[in-house]
Amino acid sequence: MRPAPKRPWQQTQKGQVMIIFALSAIVLFALMGLAVDAGISYLHSDQQERAAEAAALSGVTYLPGDFTDAQREALLTAQRNGYTNTSGGPPTSAVTVTVWQPASTTNELEVSITAPAPVYFLDLVGFRQHEVTSYAVAEYLPPIQMGQPGNTLGTTEPNVGTAGYYFLRTEGYGNPRSEGDAFTPSPTESSTNCNGVCTASPADVHQISCIAGDDTCSGDHAGLEANDTGGYNYLIYVPAGTAADVQVYNPSFDPGTDSNGDIDSYHDDDSSFPTLAAGVEPPATDYASMGFTLYAVPALNNRSADIPLKQDIFCPFNAFGLEPGNSYTYYKNCNSPSAAVPSGVTSVTGITPTVFHSWVSLLSYDPVAGSGSSNQTKDDAALFNPSYNNLGSESSYLTNVSGTEYLSGGSAGQYFRLRVDTLAWNGSPINTSNSAPSPTVDSATLPDSYPLAHNAYALQVVVPGTGSCAGCTVSAMADLCIYTPLQNGSYFQVPLFDLPSEYAGKLIAVRVFDPGDVGNGAAYLGIIEPTYTAGSTTYPTGFATLATGSDGSPAVYNIGNSLGAGGLSAITPYDGTSPGYTFQSTSAVVQTAGSDGGSLYNGQWVQFDIQVPKDYNATGSGAYWSLFYQVAPGTTAGDTITVQVQYLGSPVHLLPNS
Repeated sequence: MRPAPKRPWQQTQKGQVMIIFALSAIVLFALMGLAVDAGISYLHSDQQERAAEAAALSGVTYLPGDFTDAQREALLTAQRNGYTNTSGGPPTSAVTVTVWQPASTTNELEVSITAPAPVYFLDLVGFRQHEVTSYAVAEYLPPIQMGQPGNTLGTTEPNVGTAGYYFLRTEGYGNPRSEGDAFTPSPTESSTNCNGVCTASPADVHQISCIAGDDTCSGDHAGLEANDTGGYNYLIYVPAGTAADVQVYNPSFDPGTDSNGDIDSYHDDDSSFPTLAAGVEPPATDYASMGFTLYAVPALNNRSADIPLKQDIFCPFNAFGLEPGNSYTYYKNCNSPSAAVPSGVTSVTGITPTVFHSWVSLLSYDPVAGSGSSNQTKDDAALFNPSYNNLGSESSYLTNVSGTEYLSGGSAGQYFRLRVDTLAWNGSPINTSNSAPSPTVDSATLPDSYPLAHNAYALQVVVPGTGSCAGCTVSAMADLCIYTPLQNGSYFQVPLFDLPSEYAGKLIAVRVFDPGDVGNGAAYLGIIEPTYTAGSTTYPTGFATLATGSDGSPAVYNIGNSLGAGGLSAITPYDGTSPGYTFQSTSAVVQTAGSDGGSLYNGQWVQFDIQVPKDYNATGSGAYWSLFYQVAPGTTAGDTITVQVQYLGSPVHLLPNS
């Protein structure tokens, strides 16, 4: 039986169903395509945004001042992440990477990447690829430089009344850490040396060091001697078109006193170094050689890129009684890292070493060609070792003046770094292991094993043949060790660190190691803001303002004898009186010695968390924050302290997109 023919309305219904199905299929296909392509687009956009962020972060570290390299590095980083600038290429493949500095900024870098986002399924229904633009803004907070403004760091004058001053200080590996140098002495001394307060676990090492992964290691360069725990570092700036000499005052460790009790005792004499009977010489291993290494600095943020130029090693000598008797002694072969420990000394009379409490050039000092008697030349040469010399291969950083290579500011100004290492008596590194930074020191063998040095020195950058250099600067990097003598109820403030205006509104940590080594009475230490005007207010109105801790109290802490151990013990800020300043409950000042003169933080780190005002705008030499120090009447302070100043966060970071 034949089926009945379909009626027209049935055929129309079937057609409608087919149309609806077709339309639904298209819609479903479009929705599926949209979902798939949207996911792909999201992944593409996320990858693009990450590339923009990486480009901004890599380039911003060349700021302020070097936008050309900042732009170059950002473009290279974008390329490494798959986004090569092809602006002007075919419309389907053009990628545009743009790098610029936001208006009115010196330390921010913005990167945009515009690239086509691919489509796959939606292309079948008429949708074409579209452009996506991603933005990222990065900020680089410039380094916080420590010291004082100008071309000199530290002083050469010992007797300047109650005025504030300090020497630069570095101590020997055998000295107790509780004497104030946090990094050079062994951090694992026995309790018999410092009553258990010295031991740092984990060991404190310089922020710029082989162990920290950002500086020269022993053996990296033949002839260059370096402790893997690092040394004290100083940033030098030479202006454009300038030739500069770097000079050290008192480069040798030369312990001694004289009948006048003047400059010798302030620089290198200390009770830790043995004062033996007449004619009895301390063993050679009690002495320390001093290594001074100059580096060119192509990029401020990258120590691994620094180029070693020259190292001078100055050997020690015994200067007890040098000035009245004009005589001294030294050990032979002290300028040879492979030399065996000698049993006898060389005695010199009628001659004072040319390096004794004098300014000595690190670039032009040559005792062999020096003036004076033949004995003078011979003995000076025995106290000096030009350990490493790369000057001839790095001419782009140098300029020749009268046959001597000096540092050159080039056409745009140039940075250099000076590293100071306290070495063994024979100029060899004391610590050459980045896996075991400090071997345990046995007090019974300590005097015969490691240097007991207390070397004080000063630095200056000058135009050759002068005592000045307009525009030259020298400042400590990462950490600073100073010695500050003060007597009889005095107080002073001295420039301690330079805080650029880019830190406005941010938190910084000022850490001071072992404050309060005084005698007979109380001592106080604090941080004072620089003078600047914001609106109708002139600052400082008092001490720097402490941030608020997690418990709501002012954020000043005893963080113990190791920076890496963790843990904070709150300290109550000092609320007494002081000449010229008003104390508040959040003032960045603490008492560091009791009324009996005993140190309250012997061998400990004290940390001030300071809130920088949001309208802070100090600039230039006026941007230096000061160390405040006061002692009670009848009290003498001969205090060595180590200082660190850091931003509480990463100095290189992303900012929210505006």
